[in-house]
Amino acid sequence: MIAAAPAPAYVGVAQDDRRDPWRLDATRASVRLAAGARKRTVVFSVSNYGMDPHNLAVRRVGSTALIRTSGLIPAASGGRPGTGTLRVALPPGRYMLVCTIGRGTAESHVRRGMHDRFAVVRRAAR
Repeated sequence: MIAAAPAPAYVGVAQDDRRDPWRLDATRASVRLAAGARKRTVVFSVSNYGMDPHNLAVRRVGSTALIRTSGLIPAASGGRPGTGTLRVALPPGRYMLVCTIGRGTAESHVRRGMHDRFAVVRRAAR
């Protein structure tokens, strides 16, 4: 019998909130792998509260190579945030969530503070 794949882990991400216009915050710092699993699918649900469009990308801590990048997440409009989703299967490790707008320039959103850490961790052996 083949075991069913675990349900995706859902993580909310707020960008460009009213307290700090260059903020990116994940609602969870980590998700756990199911016993015997090699990867965990994570669905990042992004809310952009700012006046500028953003995106969300995932990369390993210590690397500049992007694993996956969302499409453009629109700016807030009519009092409602712009929304977007990024779905990615990740092996255990430590990751950075970043906005890549302006990447490689002095106007980089990452340099301005639009990043947060996230981890996929193994369950402790019993």
